[in-house]
Amino acid sequence: MRIIFLGMIVTPVVALIVATVVWRVMMPDELEPVYGAIAGVVSALGSLFIFATLIGLVFSLSQFSAGALLAGVSEFIFITAVIALFGGIITLPIAAPLGAFVGYGYEWYFARRKT
Repeated sequence: MRIIFLGMIVTPVVALIVATVVWRVMMPDELEPVYGAIAGVVSALGSLFIFATLIGLVFSLSQFSAGALLAGVSEFIFITAVIALFGGIITLPIAAPLGAFVGYGYEWYFARRKT
């Protein structure tokens, strides 16, 4: 149950930060809708894997604080892998096309507006 509440708080913040970084770093100066679609997919993928890493870190902190370094690392790897695998299977078929659609639309709108 903790993971659901943690996910509801962390996911929008992570997605916003990842999308902002991807858009600032990856996007060229000219407005091209195809680049927006690619950036949207990269943002969706990046958000999923950074979210999985953060959740794995939060859940393994108890092992680290107890002094069990090896147990903490193995728990971190296991939780991160499970969330990334099942999160990828369940959410990426929806999140990747949605990110591509929104990125394409965003760039298309600004390209049309500029001309």
